[in-house]
Amino acid sequence: MKTINYLSDNINKIGDTSSVVLFQLKNDGVVEAFSNLVAKTNIADMRGNFLFSVNSVIDKSNVASLSFNQDPLSRLTEDSYLMEVEVTLPDGTISKYPSEGYGTITVTKSLNNREGDLIPLITFENTLQAVEDKVNTYLQTVAKGVQGERGEQGYSGLVSNKAQFTDYNDVAQHMDTYAGNWFTDNTTIASSPEDMAYSNIQIISGNAPTIGRIVIHNQFNNHFWLGSVFDGKIQSWAQINNQFEQGSGAVKDNEVNYDATILEIETDKAIYKPSDVVNFSVSVKGNKGKLKVTYYNRGNIVTTSFVAYETNVAQWSWRLPDGDKEQYLIKVENITNKHDETDYIGINVASDNKYFPIMGFLGDYNNFNPLEQKKIMDNLKRHHINYIQYYDYFHDHDRPVWVGDHGEVAEFWDDLARRHSRRDVIQEYISLGKRYGMLNMAYGLINGVSFNEEKDGFTKEMFLFNHAGGNMADVAVNPLKPWGRYDIYLANFLKNSYKALAFSRMDDVFGALGFDGWHIDTLGAPGDKYEDNGNVIRNDYFSSVGYPSFINDARNHFGNKRMSFNAVGMFGQENVVKTDVDFIYSELWPQTGTPTYKDLVHDAIMQLQYDDEKSLIIPAYMNKEHDWANDSDKSFNTPSVVIIDNLIMATGATHLELGEHMLCSEYFPNHTAYMKDDLKEYIRKQYDFMVAYHKMLDIRNFTDNTTIQNYDVAKNDFDSNKLTVIEKTSDSFCVASIVNTKGLNGNDWRDDDKKRQYAEPVRNVKFGFGSIPVRQAYYATVEDPEPKKVTLDSTGSFVIDTVDKYVLVWCEKY
Repeated sequence: MKTINYLSDNINKIGDTSSVVLFQLKNDGVVEAFSNLVAKTNIADMRGNFLFSVNSVIDKSNVASLSFNQDPLSRLTEDSYLMEVEVTLPDGTISKYPSEGYGTITVTKSLNNREGDLIPLITFENTLQAVEDKVNTYLQTVAKGVQGERGEQGYSGLVSNKAQFTDYNDVAQHMDTYAGNWFTDNTTIASSPEDMAYSNIQIISGNAPTIGRIVIHNQFNNHFWLGSVFDGKIQSWAQINNQFEQGSGAVKDNEVNYDATILEIETDKAIYKPSDVVNFSVSVKGNKGKLKVTYYNRGNIVTTSFVAYETNVAQWSWRLPDGDKEQYLIKVENITNKHDETDYIGINVASDNKYFPIMGFLGDYNNFNPLEQKKIMDNLKRHHINYIQYYDYFHDHDRPVWVGDHGEVAEFWDDLARRHSRRDVIQEYISLGKRYGMLNMAYGLINGVSFNEEKDGFTKEMFLFNHAGGNMADVAVNPLKPWGRYDIYLANFLKNSYKALAFSRMDDVFGALGFDGWHIDTLGAPGDKYEDNGNVIRNDYFSSVGYPSFINDARNHFGNKRMSFNAVGMFGQENVVKTDVDFIYSELWPQTGTPTYKDLVHDAIMQLQYDDEKSLIIPAYMNKEHDWANDSDKSFNTPSVVIIDNLIMATGATHLELGEHMLCSEYFPNHTAYMKDDLKEYIRKQYDFMVAYHKMLDIRNFTDNTTIQNYDVAKNDFDSNKLTVIEKTSDSFCVASIVNTKGLNGNDWRDDDKKRQYAEPVRNVKFGFGSIPVRQAYYATVEDPEPKKVTLDSTGSFVIDTVDKYVLVWCEKY
């Protein structure tokens, strides 16, 4: 395989003509001997549209250089670009690099440039009056108060000074002192609405030193912020449109499209820390209107704002409150003069991802395609997935990556299934994951070895044997040939010698690829096994001593690296939970005691009660044993996935199911089945709902207080002839998840026959909170997640018109 090996940064700032990108061309890892030949470098935009070519001579060290001190490279604007290299060989043939995908170069913004054009240091001179004209439109996003008349304008023109203040709260008390134009370099003023090093500031004093407005332009992301100052305090910050001039970016009357259809709502991260700024983007079919945005924290409205737009994308920002382990539901109403449309998105806030982990996966690392990779990661981000399991990213279980004597890391390799993997693909995914707030977990077995020999650091004592005697031909094995390159032989993970070797190999992984942690897999209960000296190790000893010992030693070795552990079929789970893993991870199987909905609900509830803090992730593979080969319909059965996801959510756990595709087997790259559009739509809404109401879904005190007077109920249980109700109570809330399972045509949660159908909707459900002292009661559904306040009758009950698939009911207690 042909590759481009960068020897320097491939990033350049606009206007930096001293920068040179150095690279070598390799074939199957060997540097091509191309000295004195010409490397023709083709440059295209990220959509693959060809822009231009430049030539460079390959030097005696077989190194090619790409200098930005030449046109048209020097004229590239801020963006990422695709790069392909052609070399004409002496026989006239042309060799192109890389073989698959493309290389990349990136041009970043300079402080005094945007999109490659010079802009003035202070950008408000020509827009200040327009700000005044439009400010009333945007004041709907800030707290109201009596404001004084505008005073004298500060310094005008391009005259400005470096900011002489360090906190905007201080400015608010001395508006007359600081009135004028200012700028900052690499310093962010305290109490800013977002991180704004390198910003332009205009301070406008009113008719008193404690009244006025502060307008800030963030040069990095081109955001404009307006702060309304009254009585010496900044009432609030509002992001405002930066297209103030009449006609600038506005659609003409004959081009206006008032279609209110919302195509997509996105945020810039999967998870946020308290007080972070959330950047929203809403794509719409129309090109003129306004959005009404309502921010909910369970049943309470935090704030409401309005965003005007004159393109088919509306963007704005919101600074989160400082509360930790919180979640929000954002309601977006698109308002035009034709009709309105509404959609929602959840926001997950935690200072540490482990407080509410939602795991997804990746399993294909062959195609370096930044656009396609971003599309995959954007979809996972949209579902709030904040842990990524990199399944089978490695070469061998016992040596995941090869590192040479001089620290160089392999650029490509074959995995267990002989699929090609590329280092740059994995690194691109990891980079995107970090940008989105995700934690990247390297998958690996606790004790997998690709051979049963004493070599490559392994000695006889490091293996497990089926019988006494220590015969290497009798090493315990999980056979995978001929499908796999090798069978998986089992190491003795109780041995310190094996742990030292395994941890050293994982050190190589972390150093080479930058993963955030290790997702440790097992093969379930191994049964009784023997050491090389004939000592027997009983099955239970592996789980009671072996698992926690391995995890604790790994924690001590790797320090701040994250750790998760798959106790397959719950084997050893009670012991694993007591270790320093980020969360509980339980791969549930019919053959290990979890064949029915009832079993799954019971197992989830039991594991959630092992620990008050650790969340539960359940990998459960839907329609797994279906006869896919003889079924022309390769789609998942939508009702079966929706029902299991609602039951898992009701318990407080999450379902590992999403990656490049939805999982249908324990071999994650298996993409036999696909999701139909109705399933995709419901799953997106369900993940938003799960995030928005996690605080209540995560309560671990399972109780029996609520009543449904006119229907039979299976409380914290399952019965296909009844409604399923999962109820929990805390000091503040009583919560009940009602899952419609009444009349369900089957009890097997996996639905291998793809015959599961939705239960018929249930009408006029009379729900009550029993003797619980209720201050206020609400309900919401996945399809309509906005909290609905209800009035209780004299018996403490109210009627839910319809329970279709799932209803969440809760009360705030006195």
